[in-house]
Amino acid sequence: MGVDYVALAKTAKRLISENGQVVTFQTQARGTYNPASGYASSSNSTYTASVVMLNTGKAEKGEGTQQGEEQPAIVTSTTVIKISDTATINGKSYRVTSVNKIQPATTVLYYDILLAS
Repeated sequence: MGVDYVALAKTAKRLISENGQVVTFQTQARGTYNPASGYASSSNSTYTASVVMLNTGKAEKGEGTQQGEEQPAIVTSTTVIKISDTATINGKSYRVTSVNKIQPATTVLYYDILLAS
């Protein structure tokens, strides 16, 4: 008997929704290139996702490391999460710096992401 990934995805979505918060993410889409101006147009769009911020241990910042907070989180979303998407969570601005899609077979269960402030 095989694993029912659709049911597993529904369970993941329910648990993340019950234990997390709904967050609005902003993503930037690149438009067409305008040779006259030398730039491509861009447009911002938003999508919502359920997010659970995970606890992380505090580490001392060494010389040469950037100051700022990195926060792991798990997310369910019907929109694909992309690196450089932004969100404000609990009054703090974050940018997605890493995305790991948890997807056995063809069903996305959830996203494991890293947020930087």
